[in-house]
Amino acid sequence: MHKVDAQTVAEYFGQLGWHYRIVDTNTVLTGVRCLIPCYDYRAALEIRTGEPWVYLRVLLQHDVLPARRVTVLRFLSRWNQRCHQARLLLVDDCVVVQAEIAAVQCHFGAFRDALSAVCRYSELVGVEVSVLATNPAACELYEAVEDARQNDYSPTAARGLTAEELDFDFDLVVNPTSLSAAVPATPTAAR
Repeated sequence: MHKVDAQTVAEYFGQLGWHYRIVDTNTVLTGVRCLIPCYDYRAALEIRTGEPWVYLRVLLQHDVLPARRVTVLRFLSRWNQRCHQARLLLVDDCVVVQAEIAAVQCHFGAFRDALSAVCRYSELVGVEVSVLATNPAACELYEAVEDARQNDYSPTAARGLTAEELDFDFDLVVNPTSLSAAVPATPTAAR
């Protein structure tokens, strides 16, 4: 059976051309740079190997204040409904993106996919998590919007467009002259 350890992870990073640092036989540290317009967001990435699982964890935010934890959890819960191959977690007072690979199924492709997932979600939610965790005004605004969304039980909220909204102007005959020239006349039935 193939044993996954820090050296195995180092080989995977070598194939990707990714810089890393081996901490011990089961831990590798590196970082993620999330290129977000107008913001350079960097986050620490830890890979921990063990017998049952290989964990990839990106630290998005540390020191989430107790007053902000419910809002941050609400935000993470909403995102976790859409996440694939990774989860957003609040561990103690830290927000992490985590992916797990069963050690017996860990190979380069599975590692690359898990790494891609934690990087993708770090980029998508990292800044928002930081803002919610540190800005009381943003936290209050998010809660107000979520409460309004949760309390909207109107029958039109999720049913789609009204009849008036469906009245689109689909004028397919933009230029009738060119359309008649492009469409051959249908032959008449033989008598």
